This record gives sequence, C-alpha cells and structure tokens, in this order.
Amino acid sequence: MMYEGPRRFEVRLISRPRDLTREGLGDLLVETSDGQQVKLSELGKLEDLEGPATVRREGFERTVRVEVNLRGRDLASWVEEAKAMVAKDVPLPSGYTITWGGQFENLERAQRRLAIVVPLALAIIMGMLVLTFGTVRMAAVVFTLVPLALIGGAVGLLVRGMNFSPPAVVGFIALAGVAVLNGVVMTTEVRRELEHGRPLDDAVVHGAAHTLRAVLTTSAVAALGFLPMALNTGAGSEVQQPLATVVVFGIAGATVLMLVVFPGILKMALAGAPEPTDDDEDAADAPPAPAPHG
Repeated sequence: MMYEGPRRFEVRLISRPRDLTREGLGDLLVETSDGQQVKLSELGKLEDLEGPATVRREGFERTVRVEVNLRGRDLASWVEEAKAMVAKDVPLPSGYTITWGGQFENLERAQRRLAIVVPLALAIIMGMLVLTFGTVRMAAVVFTLVPLALIGGAVGLLVRGMNFSPPAVVGFIALAGVAVLNGVVMTTEVRRELEHGRPLDDAVVHGAAHTLRAVLTTSAVAALGFLPMALNTGAGSEVQQPLATVVVFGIAGATVLMLVVFPGILKMALAGAPEPTDDDEDAADAPPAPAPHG
C-alpha cells in the first residue's frame, strides 16, 4: 500500500528487485496504461531516509506517537512547559498537527468534570446548612469555615511542593465537609446556651469550650486516617499524596482557625440577630398588665 495523505493506493511488484538498495528498487519495471514498461527510477526520485518502523493510523490519518514517562513532577505543569517549548522550537510542516493525549487527556476530562462537581458540592453544603439552621444568615456564618479550611490545604501543597491537581480538589471537598461539620456542632451549642438565658459573651465562650473535645476528636480522626496516604510513596502515591496532604494540613489549620477566629465571627453574627430567650418567650405569652386608674 502507498499512502498519499488519507488516500491509499495498491502497489504490486511484477518482478523481484535484485537487491533492496536504492539502485535495485529503481530498476523495477512499472507497466503503463498502454502496456509499456519503464523503470521506477524514471518515474520519481528514490532517496534513503529515516522513518518510523511502523505506520500507525488514527482517524484515517497517519500518526506518530512520542511517549513520555514522568518522574518527580506533576503532569499538568510539564505538559504546559512542553507545549510552550514545542510551539517555539518545533516548526510543523503544512498538514501536521500535534495532539496531547494519554494521562493528560484524562486529566483534562477530570478538570472539566470538577468544574461542575465542585460548585455543586458547595451548593449542596450551603443548602444543608440552610435546612439545619433555618436562616441564610447563620448558614453563611458557618460556611465561612470553608475558606478558612482551604487556607490550610493550600499551605500543605506549598510546603510539600505539590501542584494543584484533581486529587487535590477532591481533598478540598472532603476538607470543606469536615470543617462545616465542626462549625455546625459549635454553632448549635452556642445557640443552645443562648436559649437557656446566658449572655452572648458567656454563651460563645462556654459553647466553644464545651464543643472543644468533639471538634478535636473529629479533626484528629480525619487527619490520622489520611496520614498514611500522605506519606505513601508506592503505587498510586501520585493520586493519594495530594488528596491526603490537603486533608491533613487543612484540618490542622481549620481546627486552629476555627477555635481562634470562628467564635468572633459567630459573636458578631448573633449580636446582629440575637436569638430569643426563654424569658422573652414567656413574657410574650403572658397577658398584658392592667392599666392603672387615677
């Protein structure tokens, strides 16, 4: 078969060449449409060139694959650097194109899916908070723990020299869930203290102190569970390490920021919209006092 672009032509040898050299192939006879025979060397120019051992075709086009196995760095940043170098130093003849595939193609598909999954996950978390507290105000207050948690995860990636990747995004989603869970526990306890008639300052301090053990237990269990994945260096570590690093560092940072920053945020939110106490509810239900007569 002879290929010319996407077209194929059958080539048949009438006689065997005397040798597989340029001169031997040039002496092959080619029959014309009127029955005459001419040498192949008279119809074109034969050259000795280097080429691929096999010809692969994909989508009716010839394809040459260049395979790379990476070690010591992430795939996304390497591909971006390679794209820039190829565009600068490798001029392409007319009709040639370059396609980056393999694991990088899977990475691009994962990024497109995460662009939908991440906002959806955050919207679900916000919706559950609204259903839990009944107000958008309190749900937004607890939701502030999500960016606080992301700070710790980003610092973890920076400390370990890792790049932002789809496994890291999955870790951020898990981290947001743990941080919000701890915020729900503390906020519920503070509101319960207010309902029992405690002043706002005392309710925030007592509620935060009362939930300290529960918050630390939840955070420690999650962090210790992901710690072996963060230290893994075997098969699958390129996926496990970014995910676990985000969770471990993020939970540590989120717990500290929650105990230091979140009580102040909670106090400001409750001061703007104080919860009714039992005494207020009893006073509202009592009959009005009789007016004095002069």
